Amino acid sequence: MKRQLVSFIKRVYDKYVSFVSGHVQAAEKPEIVYLMSFPGNDHGFIADLAVHYPITVFYTNACRSDAAALTNVRTINLNRLSGLTTCLKKLKQVSICICDNYFALLGNIDKSNGLKVIQVWHAGGAIKQFGLEDKTAQKRSESDKARFKRVYDSFDYIVVGSEKMAAVFERSYGVSSSNIWLTGFPRTDYLIDRQAVVKEEKSKKAIVYLPTYRDQKEATYPLDIKKMAEQLAEEYHLIVKEHPHSQWQIEELYQSSFVTYAPPETSADDLVNIADVLITDYSSTAFDYSLVHPDGRLIFYWYDVAMYCQTTGIQKNIEQDFPLPVCQTTDEVIAQVLTKESGSLAGFNQKWNTYNDGQASQRLIQKIKHEMSDRT
Repeated sequence: MKRQLVSFIKRVYDKYVSFVSGHVQAAEKPEIVYLMSFPGNDHGFIADLAVHYPITVFYTNACRSDAAALTNVRTINLNRLSGLTTCLKKLKQVSICICDNYFALLGNIDKSNGLKVIQVWHAGGAIKQFGLEDKTAQKRSESDKARFKRVYDSFDYIVVGSEKMAAVFERSYGVSSSNIWLTGFPRTDYLIDRQAVVKEEKSKKAIVYLPTYRDQKEATYPLDIKKMAEQLAEEYHLIVKEHPHSQWQIEELYQSSFVTYAPPETSADDLVNIADVLITDYSSTAFDYSLVHPDGRLIFYWYDVAMYCQTTGIQKNIEQDFPLPVCQTTDEVIAQVLTKESGSLAGFNQKWNTYNDGQASQRLIQKIKHEMSDRT
């Protein structure tokens, strides 16, 4: 019953989007709509772009603080019906729409005004499968799959930082290489700028653990923090940041001076910046870390890899790009922390951060300017 109700609501939503979008008079103003749903993903790109063009940002509830921090930009909440309606009308009157995620409305809008949709995404690389390759999505109904594909087909251009990520999008969205812009990922400009900030002296090296969100809660916490404390506390301090929607409560976890549990609002970017060692699993923070710390230690902890391959999926042969073997136990993680073999990130960086050189935003703005000039 619940599934049928959700399906009905989605059909009503699609029809509403199609109706409103189809009944707005088309125009083609040199303006931009930015669809924002991923917190902490902008890092100044919107402000840089607003110097050149009027921008209206439509944001979801998750990005309220991000939207509030913007200046000289009109911001509207997309989660309200009035905001959705305004967005649909505005999209019929501007030249370019930039989005940072999958937005269902894009699959049903009328683009007869010549609107171009540019996806900037929210990750510099991909370890897990998504889009058409996501194992969960492949089990959805045919109508759901058709709806997903309409959204993917709405993207005229997809911004990436490497040929490797371009190939991922071509498979995941079913798009061609002509839809790809190899400008670099704008958010990485901020990461590189932060890299230049002088770091505070620390009495101990920082290990940061950033796991991916999981639907199911394990019987015991997957990382044996007590064992890590016994073997690493003399030289290291562990910082754990669970996903904001994690089912684990801090009170349930091992407590000691060895470990700090970062609150949900803590920026993952800031933690990546201070990490001497990053432990993650299927998270794209691995690509950020290798960019910021080319001589750092990146450890992949795949304790549930068999199940994850069945439920979501992992990019084929991605392990071949990793600097060190994948760990499946806490003992293996500890061994990699202690080993003198660092595992160079140079090759990993070259493959996945090829165009992420600190100038990605400016290259993307030039692409947008060229797109605008072709339409005037």
